[in-house]
Amino acid sequence: MLNNQHYEHLTYSFSEEYAGNEYIPLSMRRPSTPSNLCRVVVDDSVGFLFADNHFPTIQGKDAAATAVMAAIVRDTNLQERMIDAATRGAVGSVALHLRVIENQLLIDVLPTTHLTPEWDAFRRNPKKVTEKMKVEPQELIALGYDVDPKRGRHWFMRVWDANEETWYLPWPVSDEKAKPVRDDNRSVVHALGFCPIHWIKNLPGGDDFEGPCTFEAMISTVIEYDYLYSQGGRALRYAADPKLILKTDSTTPAVIGGAANALELSKDSDAKYLELDGSAQSTMLEWLRELRNLALESTHGFRASSDKMTMPQSGKAMELLYKATISLASRMRISYGQCGILSLMQMIARAAERTPKGILVDNKYLNKIDVDGLHLNWPNWFEATAADTAQMAQAIHILTTGRVLSRETAINNLAPIFDIADTSEELKRIEKDPQPEAGSATAEPKTPAI
Repeated sequence: MLNNQHYEHLTYSFSEEYAGNEYIPLSMRRPSTPSNLCRVVVDDSVGFLFADNHFPTIQGKDAAATAVMAAIVRDTNLQERMIDAATRGAVGSVALHLRVIENQLLIDVLPTTHLTPEWDAFRRNPKKVTEKMKVEPQELIALGYDVDPKRGRHWFMRVWDANEETWYLPWPVSDEKAKPVRDDNRSVVHALGFCPIHWIKNLPGGDDFEGPCTFEAMISTVIEYDYLYSQGGRALRYAADPKLILKTDSTTPAVIGGAANALELSKDSDAKYLELDGSAQSTMLEWLRELRNLALESTHGFRASSDKMTMPQSGKAMELLYKATISLASRMRISYGQCGILSLMQMIARAAERTPKGILVDNKYLNKIDVDGLHLNWPNWFEATAADTAQMAQAIHILTTGRVLSRETAINNLAPIFDIADTSEELKRIEKDPQPEAGSATAEPKTPAI
């Protein structure tokens, strides 16, 4: 349902009511107006997680480590990769494949539909991952394989472990006695000492392989919504051109048509329209709204109406408005942040140690990447308004002048708001700035004696 393909197995369109003389039930037709509410919930939650200004900064134990992390994020285009991962992983899980090509990092996002992991003793990272799936021969030919199209679908298989990425020659699904044969031309020895695939479960919970699906609770409601919505559109079209039923004693066939047909009737004939009145339409629209709210409520989707907001809202007010979606995104921060980005950075550090000359980061070769004390600094859910910024600045000023808060901590808190990339560099600039003269408007107020 994530890609709106859940009705593709139905061969009849919604407007096809009959196959010959046989009536086609609604359940066997594709809805004409699929809402794809599941994708709406996923896109909203992923947007709050990684899109725009919501991507976290990776903080190291010092400024040098933080700068290296920022360079890795830029070089690997990690924000785009994590948006893709969180979107694909909404079904339950996703895998990140780390590769080092010519000393440069490359991160691929792999759907886990055909992946089978074998876990280590602590069940944290896979020690081996197998990909096996049935593929049409035309797809294999396009990839450069020499297969016989007449033999039908083939098995495609590759395996990642701590030493290499092993590919196998495709073999026909119909050949039950065939055994996988190694493809030496495509197999690669990476010699990293660990399986270069990081497995991410969508949300906390689930089993060893899959986390809970983001939109599982709304699937049945969305299907009901799509069919009712399509049926409502069908009813409107019929109301605009109602079907005419003519009853007559004549031996000629009955005339059946729309409202545009002009008829001449005898006094003993009977004609009537089959149509839906306006009250039924209003009832249907009310029920559609209830179904939509029910579906979104079950998955922490956004249900408030934005057209009811008549004035700009503060950041805190917007958080209350989007409370349900923020609740979902905050749990995803655990899966894709702490258990995703930070684990990936540790994997990159191990890869740098095992790569000759190291990995290329910001045009420098690094064999040692310090990952001690790594943590994520997440920005606020909404950008602060001018009033929010003024209140925060006043509070931080009081805390720093009262020596309750250090300047470095204060700048770290203000960095997302004022787009400060390097907090240590900002501190150096502050020290170089001339101090305001006593008595000026910008001078720090003296703390009164107690």
